Amino acid sequence: MHLKQNKRVWLICGAAPITRSPLKNHPQVRREVGDEDDAFNEMMRHMQSTNDLSTLFLTTAGFDGSAFKVQIAKKKEQKQITVRHSQERIDTISNQSTHGGLFHHT
Repeated sequence: MHLKQNKRVWLICGAAPITRSPLKNHPQVRREVGDEDDAFNEMMRHMQSTNDLSTLFLTTAGFDGSAFKVQIAKKKEQKQITVRHSQERIDTISNQSTHGGLFHHT
């Protein structure tokens, strides 16, 4: 009986199988513009453009609009370098400072 309950709970929390399902659409999970193509991303883009226009309006009216300037974090796209022994690949690998960075760029 306890085994069935445990399996059910593990399935809900994304532990067995590992799906990380609680992280989907959770309010405490950090989101970035461009991480998914959904309504939340559209809202973030709208908020960013509204903030840009508002701070521009304040600045042109003679106020310090930069005090209200906010930039929403954008998803960083990793560029795929597939040409072996190219200078671009050598430079990318030489700029890495961690083992994980080296792993992802080789």
